[in-house]
Amino acid sequence: MSLKTFVELAEHYLGRIHLLVWVIEILSAVVSAAAGYMSGAPLPFVALAVLGVAVAVGVVLAICYAAWRWASRLIRRRSESHGISITLGSGPPFHTYKSGLHQRSHLIKVGVANPSSKRALTNCQLSLESITGMFASKCPIIIKANFILNPGAHEYIYFASLDESGSEVAYVQGEQKFGIRVYFHINPLPSDKSSWLDDQPYTLTLLATAAESPPRRLNCRLYVERGALKLEAA
Repeated sequence: MSLKTFVELAEHYLGRIHLLVWVIEILSAVVSAAAGYMSGAPLPFVALAVLGVAVAVGVVLAICYAAWRWASRLIRRRSESHGISITLGSGPPFHTYKSGLHQRSHLIKVGVANPSSKRALTNCQLSLESITGMFASKCPIIIKANFILNPGAHEYIYFASLDESGSEVAYVQGEQKFGIRVYFHINPLPSDKSSWLDDQPYTLTLLATAAESPPRRLNCRLYVERGALKLEAA
């Protein structure tokens, strides 16, 4: 069981224990008050004693519960800061642009990072968990698997490309269509096994996993704007 899972389970059951202890203490105070009343103590004094005990128990439990929540949030933040992460960007090395005499091409890469300064991440994998459009049923699709991220390392993984001036641009019933090449097997062509998407924009979810880390998801949009290919967080 991971530390994060333990914290979540502890939080779940601590709330119930908190309520149960409060009820038991109130019942105990009521029983003690009843015994005091039967022994001759004045009724107002007994009522005030019951109220005081209930308030004191409630305050102590509330302080303990708040301290536990603070500690659990701190543990969770530290756990997440050392886990695998997905990064996007608008410039190199995430987005590279090459312009030539007969070609203007865009290449998009997805970054997978290990922000920890001490621990390596093994058995790392980047997957396409979901995507809109006609190929949605083919997900999940592995983009890259079985790689290691050393402390502080980044892996930049080919994701999609577009030649905005070449044969990848066509017109269908007067509407400009772009053929986006993707570097994962979502609809491989019989000829060269390359995969293409031609009905942008797409909304998709990327999933990064590692043996020592909780999974990370990132919702994105893949689209073409004024001939430029873009991948941005949704």
